[in-house]
Amino acid sequence: MELFKDFQSSCEAGFFRPLSDYVRAKKEGRSVPPYLPSWRVMPLHKLCQLALAWNEAGFTAEAGELATVLSLLKKFPTLWCPENEFIEEKTLHLFTLLDEIDPIPSETLSELPVELFNGESISAAFTVSGKGSSLGVIRLGDVEIRSFGPQVLPLSRRGGFGIDGDGGSRWGRIHALPDCWVEIKPHCSENECKIETRTIGLKPETPLAFVFYVKAGWCRIGNEIFQPKTLRSFQGEVKEIIFEDTWVIESENFHKVQMIPLAGEGGFWNCDFLLSFEISPYSPHASFAAKSLSLF
Repeated sequence: MELFKDFQSSCEAGFFRPLSDYVRAKKEGRSVPPYLPSWRVMPLHKLCQLALAWNEAGFTAEAGELATVLSLLKKFPTLWCPENEFIEEKTLHLFTLLDEIDPIPSETLSELPVELFNGESISAAFTVSGKGSSLGVIRLGDVEIRSFGPQVLPLSRRGGFGIDGDGGSRWGRIHALPDCWVEIKPHCSENECKIETRTIGLKPETPLAFVFYVKAGWCRIGNEIFQPKTLRSFQGEVKEIIFEDTWVIESENFHKVQMIPLAGEGGFWNCDFLLSFEISPYSPHASFAAKSLSLF
């Protein structure tokens, strides 16, 4: 029953309870309650535990299907995961345990609540499903955008990041502003990932930003170099921030920008920088791109 310890204290405890009761009754030789395996969007480490529990309970076909889904998402461990639930070492360890499950061919999977792009330089996952989680993950060589999406201002507001949604469209409800919605239209190529966004319902008294949490060694704004784990931040109106002189995150128009160095561990998906572009309620359309500097 080790697999269920984390479930019982999580916000999904009610979802996992039927499986936990099923496995316990089966182990104790009691009458087994009915159970129909199904999964929904949640942090990947919990989906790994669910696949392992299904396999242990004898639902090997369903476990194999979920293990195949997870194999497609392995390079995006922060997907569907709120900041306060992410434990990198645990997530990576659970992925290694999936090797004990027999997967199914990926071409037999039904449609997933995530849009994937895999190229030589860029890999990305985009979603409008989740609960207080991001719109996706973008890997740019050694630079990672581990989480991005809407965040209410000020940035210090607790629980102010992310979207809520169950898929089915390109719209997600803004987690901290239930009457506001954000639309995302991604376009990826081998050297560029463009994200078009639109918000509705935003009011002047509820300022919002579109933010990127980035894992990188250093960044440059103009001629200034910024390092993680420092107190030296940036505020101003710019269009682009360069990371490790290899990739640039830029906006189509000028925005009020904040760049805050992070600790790189112990929070914020273990990222090194928070990059915030303020969104005007009078200009709900915004466009951002992550590009290889080799394009310039």
